[in-house]
Amino acid sequence: MEVTLLPKYQAILADQLSSGRYPSVDEVFQEALDALAKRAEREKKMEEFRAYLQVGIDEIERGEGIETTVDEIYAEVVAEG
Repeated sequence: MEVTLLPKYQAILADQLSSGRYPSVDEVFQEALDALAKRAEREKKMEEFRAYLQVGIDEIERGEGIETTVDEIYAEVVAEG
């Protein structure tokens, strides 16, 4: 596989290699790709969370919500341990 890097990325790569943190270009790319994979996973979880919240918002807008306070919810969570 060939990769063409912009000069600014070539400089970052060179800095990482010269720092001694990474022994090879492959390891720099592997860590960068791992970081991208983690970011993608976080974004996926955030989308799932937003969808979950939207369900609750929709229920409240339809009048299906329950009246409670944050303190009451917190007490329930603590009690359930």
